[in-house]
Amino acid sequence: MRALLCVSELPYAEPTVRFGSMVANALNSQLTLLSVGSSDETTKKGEELLERAASLSVSGSVESKIRWGRPETEIMSELDDGNYDLLIVGARDRQGPGELLLGFVAHRLVKHAKVSVLVIRQPIVQSLRHILICTAGPDAGKNTVRTGAHLAATSGAIATLLYVASGVPSMYAGLSRFEEGVADLLQTDTPIARHLRSCAELMQTN
Repeated sequence: MRALLCVSELPYAEPTVRFGSMVANALNSQLTLLSVGSSDETTKKGEELLERAASLSVSGSVESKIRWGRPETEIMSELDDGNYDLLIVGARDRQGPGELLLGFVAHRLVKHAKVSVLVIRQPIVQSLRHILICTAGPDAGKNTVRTGAHLAATSGAIATLLYVASGVPSMYAGLSRFEEGVADLLQTDTPIARHLRSCAELMQTN
């Protein structure tokens, strides 16, 4: 597995580097740090940024690359050229000057990237403790559940599987507790029940 982690100005990108490399390490991914520089920046500045970012990484295998141009364009080009499985970017509600542009770009990358995108928004954490895995139902792929369960298993985190129903089925409308309806639903041979049982098996085998 290969992961691409985009690095903007430090210290604003520090949570992205630390948390992103932690996830990449847990997934046993080869990690590439990417800096996208503008025309008025020097190669030395980019190299120094990547060197500092590499020192913050907890991943065992780290490669560094510099590209020049518009961040979104260059990140997408690197994804196409490098055969990556995961893109890691940072985005915060209140960006510092160095992350302002990348924050806007992250939203477009989520929409257009052909690989999974991990958007890091929270402050630095020391370990993965609890992972919420959301499934959209039988029509959705199981890669999300499989990857989330594997990440939880390798990091020692607790994984919770969440499926949001549009409403309580009418056959359970008279039940006093919704949890009783869920337990009964899982015993049926409906598509959603089969899907949830299959997801539970995936989580137990990882």
